Amino acid sequence: MISTFASYETGVLQVKMGGVPGSHIKVWEDPDLLKDPNFAVFARNIKTISGIRYAANLRADEWETEYKRLFGPLWIGEVIDVQKLVEEATVRLDEILAKPRAGL
Repeated sequence: MISTFASYETGVLQVKMGGVPGSHIKVWEDPDLLKDPNFAVFARNIKTISGIRYAANLRADEWETEYKRLFGPLWIGEVIDVQKLVEEATVRLDEILAKPRAGL
């Protein structure tokens, strides 16, 4: 079942149905899909981005929770002083990244 879901054919079908192709690089290189300029933009970008990076201290969940708490009010218009928010967020998020490695 997983092999079907992760197949080239399924990736192409997902794109044709309005979804994303996932990580199957051959789907991102499909000549027919690349005819769509909207898809082509993302296909070019996918070749230049690095993989997902996680905090070495294993505190990605804590970091993300704090990020959402800090920036949530900005996205709904409750905060308008972006400079102040970025300064506060930089300090707070850096504090989380500086913490020791989380226990397992």
